[in-house]
Amino acid sequence: MFIKNLQQALLPIVLPESAHGSLIFEEEDHPDYANVAQTSIGISHKDLGDHLVELVADRKYDEAKQFLLELRECHTHIPFSPIYQAAAKNALQHSATAVESLEDFTAWFSLVPLCHDQPVEEFTDIRKLILHAPLTNMALIIQFALICSEKGYADLIGNQVIPSIMRFASPDVSKQFYLRFEEHHQRYLKQYHRRSAGSAWTKFQSVMRGSAIRSLAHAGRIDAAIDMLPPKRKTYFLSAYTCDVLNNFLVKAGDAKYLPLLRYLRAMRAQQLGRDDSLLQDYAQSSITSQFTSQTHTLPYDERSESLAQTLRSIRTSFSSGHTPPHPSTLINFFNAYVDSGRSRAIDLLRQKALRSSPVATAVFVFTQMISYYRQNQHHLVLQTFVDNFYITGVPRADVIARLKVQQGVLASVPLAHRSKLWPTAYHTALVWHSLVVTTSTSVKVEVLYQKLIATACGEYSDRLSETLASFSGVEALQTPPGINSVCAAAFTPFMGKLMRSSGVERGASILADMLKLGIQPTTYHFTELAGYYASTGNAKRALFLLGRLETAFDQQGDSEDIEVPISEKEIQEAETGAMPSEEPPVSIEHTRPIPPSIPNALPVPSFVMYVSLMRGFLISQNLDAVAEVNERMLKRYDYTPGQNSYLDAVYSDWHMKQEGNRYPIRRLPVIKYRRVQQVSKSLLSWLLEFMWRNDGRAMTPHDAQVAKGNK
Repeated sequence: MFIKNLQQALLPIVLPESAHGSLIFEEEDHPDYANVAQTSIGISHKDLGDHLVELVADRKYDEAKQFLLELRECHTHIPFSPIYQAAAKNALQHSATAVESLEDFTAWFSLVPLCHDQPVEEFTDIRKLILHAPLTNMALIIQFALICSEKGYADLIGNQVIPSIMRFASPDVSKQFYLRFEEHHQRYLKQYHRRSAGSAWTKFQSVMRGSAIRSLAHAGRIDAAIDMLPPKRKTYFLSAYTCDVLNNFLVKAGDAKYLPLLRYLRAMRAQQLGRDDSLLQDYAQSSITSQFTSQTHTLPYDERSESLAQTLRSIRTSFSSGHTPPHPSTLINFFNAYVDSGRSRAIDLLRQKALRSSPVATAVFVFTQMISYYRQNQHHLVLQTFVDNFYITGVPRADVIARLKVQQGVLASVPLAHRSKLWPTAYHTALVWHSLVVTTSTSVKVEVLYQKLIATACGEYSDRLSETLASFSGVEALQTPPGINSVCAAAFTPFMGKLMRSSGVERGASILADMLKLGIQPTTYHFTELAGYYASTGNAKRALFLLGRLETAFDQQGDSEDIEVPISEKEIQEAETGAMPSEEPPVSIEHTRPIPPSIPNALPVPSFVMYVSLMRGFLISQNLDAVAEVNERMLKRYDYTPGQNSYLDAVYSDWHMKQEGNRYPIRRLPVIKYRRVQQVSKSLLSWLLEFMWRNDGRAMTPHDAQVAKGNK
């Protein structure tokens, strides 16, 4: 329609007279047609492009889209222009579907100028919209990367897009992408930078292929990483860092078939460093690198009473390159004191410094943010912080997005544009599960959410994964790399209390059984929830039997190094339960993953929290004899000083109200002394849970045993 109207408007008002004679067609070089031909040629190449630019500049994106389609149908050349970035951004922000967003973005972004034809362009806004969107659209990331490589921007965005695609796309897709990415960039160099193409291409291969190999190795795709190694007669070398990373994963694999590759990597690394290193030295350095990249090590908790200025300087130093990040508790205490002073600017500056420092520092700072928001009951900020900084994996995407009430786009707090999102640790995802459970209104919805947790934990071993993590808004779910545990025991904790209150105490034992089937080790807090609920509902036998088994397993470990852990009143508060059960049957999982042999199957230590929770539960069920017994067993292990732990003080106060005249020894503040728990029988936990489901009276408390003995 646009082109037809323009053509009609450009035709001359009066056509020239037809030539008389034997000619059927007029001569093209006739003077009467000269002006018309020149005008038509100018319009088809310049004026039509100018009209498209005007439509985009006026933000008439719907008209511009229609006009662009008509121009392409007519195979009309469209000059490149930076203005088309605005149309590409609009396609990312306002398209109705993911497919439409991909098609429209591709059409507009293909019209931005080449790298050498315009000043330095970083596509900051577009990179934020694509790489930091709540829903990670892998097809969109791949298309964006390929267009950039065609136009000479591969060096700009390569280190940001390659790790994401290598980790999350399927092996076939990721390999095909990388080969095309290299091919497009090589073609650009040969066409526009012939003189420096050789050296630029060598450097590009070393950097980008090294990034791809490291990403594949960290994703557990060792064979795919090996497949991308350069041939022996290559023109480039991998960096020493890349050799270290891959060498470390090959050694960990312990497969003899990798021995020739280890020698090959050692030789390549020696060429890079200009010296010959032994395999042992290679392995030592790669182990250090692996520990740094796979685990988050922080400084010990610093509880010194320093001024805000001194603490701020110390934290800034910890977030500097080459330093160990601070402990999250140190950060939280500083945040609270700093905000109470009426200021907030330094917190944002620390955030920027952490994000620029390293992925480890970023993970520590973001975890601290999420913990702070969770303690303030600002659960929407917990979710938003997670989405802004991490790929949505290990959590239910639809539930997270629904809570945030946003569509695909950019949220308020976006990380640095030059760094891609991070892969979340299982502890980051656990906080998301906690917030989702807290903000879920009904027990039925909590049950649905729990089934999603089970499906997520099952991963590729579950047939229900495709149903639970099906495409959302047209965007397929990210594939969890093999060997990555996206769900930890902490994610199950918030479900214990809610599901036991709605389905009965047996549901708690069912959840622990589910964890074991999934190869996830229950912690002392899961047993605390279960035992405390047994106590509050009047089942003293099971509660005390559970405590006794944990104490016995702990005492049998022998002398070990003690580790002191400060008592958290919040932990005690969260462990206390006191609701009535229902008769809804427990739900079991159908598809389970095999339990890895490396997972220890030891009973956890009975913590101070567990004793206080049991005492509170027995007070609720009016079993004062059981309260006295638990108190006696607790004081054998932990000390108590009145006034320094409000939760235990409240338990004693309530107990005194029920038993006037009872007095208890004044002791020091209780401290949890954990010993290093050694492995016990692999079937012990399973046997213990099976016993919880049987009410055959075989378990007796010491008090019950004495009564039975007296009756005899």
